[in-house]
Amino acid sequence: MTADTIRRLITNQKAEHSPHAFRAGGAGMADFKQLYPVLRRLPMDELAEWLSLIDAMRATHGECVACGCKLLAYEMLITHERLPRRSAHYAALYADLYGYDTTGRDFLAEVRASLRGDPAGPAAEHHKRGWRQLALELALAQGFYRP
Repeated sequence: MTADTIRRLITNQKAEHSPHAFRAGGAGMADFKQLYPVLRRLPMDELAEWLSLIDAMRATHGECVACGCKLLAYEMLITHERLPRRSAHYAALYADLYGYDTTGRDFLAEVRASLRGDPAGPAAEHHKRGWRQLALELALAQGFYRP
């Protein structure tokens, strides 16, 4: 994978995909699944440069706890056992940001499921419930369904 491709996959999440590119099944998750093995193989100094770019991109998702937590989860996993101090830093940032989550989701588990290619990861049921609720509300509002 070329440096230009790595840079594009890291920096263009919101521009190419959506404001919430890291939603379950989102393109950002797919892009980082491609990046993960590449970044894990890089020499430490080169990896540190890409992590700084991911940090800068993560700042653009500051208003979204889910996206921020998922990016930190990727950084924790990318640096795990390779850059232990940086991994601990990401873990502390994750714990702090996760404190603002009101959904009870496990973003680290969602990232791990995405990396495994598990389409029925932890967020799947959460999203299915949300879509079912929306469909029910629309049916009720349109008079198509009466309880």
